[in-house]
Amino acid sequence: MRSGLAVRIPEDWGIQPVPQERRTLRGFDLGVLWGDLAVSLLVMVAGALLVPGLGTQEALLAIVIGTLLGTVLLSLAGIVGSRTGVPTMVGLRAALGIRGSYGTSLLNILQLVGWAALEIIIMAQAARALSEHYLGFSGYYLWLVFFGLVGMALAVGGPVVVVRQWLQKFGVWVILAATAWLTYYLFDTYDMGEIWRRDGAGGFPNFWQGVDIVIALPVSWLPLVGDYSRFARRAAPGAVGTYIGYAIANTWFFALGMLYVQALQTDPGGFVDALVKMMLPLAAGWLALIVLLAGETDEA
Repeated sequence: MRSGLAVRIPEDWGIQPVPQERRTLRGFDLGVLWGDLAVSLLVMVAGALLVPGLGTQEALLAIVIGTLLGTVLLSLAGIVGSRTGVPTMVGLRAALGIRGSYGTSLLNILQLVGWAALEIIIMAQAARALSEHYLGFSGYYLWLVFFGLVGMALAVGGPVVVVRQWLQKFGVWVILAATAWLTYYLFDTYDMGEIWRRDGAGGFPNFWQGVDIVIALPVSWLPLVGDYSRFARRAAPGAVGTYIGYAIANTWFFALGMLYVQALQTDPGGFVDALVKMMLPLAAGWLALIVLLAGETDEA
């Protein structure tokens, strides 16, 4: 295995505790992994929900506070996985018993199906805009089926296999470049001074509702964090890596969504279409969009 900036990914393992010699992930590896999982068009859409109810400065503060609080919970849950070496749902057996853990596993499945449905809808919306622009047809339902089948294939392959293939080869650094371009284009094209001074219109969400929206994203990963942290060499560096990686990416993409929805002057419901239409005429734009769509599949 290469050292340095090469990303190490856990091997396949069952529900039995991972032996110490198989725990190979450094804090850096978990930071990159959780940073990748926080990079999502869905997170941008969630960021778009914060305005115009909140002003830009209020929304950014809600993003920072929500991320700091929510990611603490994510990292603490990861420590449990690091110490026990078992997946999160298996770890619950100590408190709930085997039968009791079945109930939480069922709830987890329902949550994952719900999140996957949202991811697939957002990916299909973005792909529809691409096909309309370049191929002359919408194909929305075709894209729904396509991304649904891709998500199913990735689920059968298992998250570790998926993330290993995607991250180790090229995924993280290409996604980072696409995100950097989105950020550069935003600040280079729009009047950020005017956007920064915008006040909120009131209504939903208020400040603490906005914080709750932000917290919901890292908390939604709690049932899965142990599935990865169980491969950490040591609990403390693994928790720190998880925290830093997820917090940076979550803050970044929430802020991008919140700022872009204001720059494009659209409502959150039309945010994906407006974002895609903005990106398509630009060579770097549609390349960035394709990269983000590819990166989105490991979350679905």
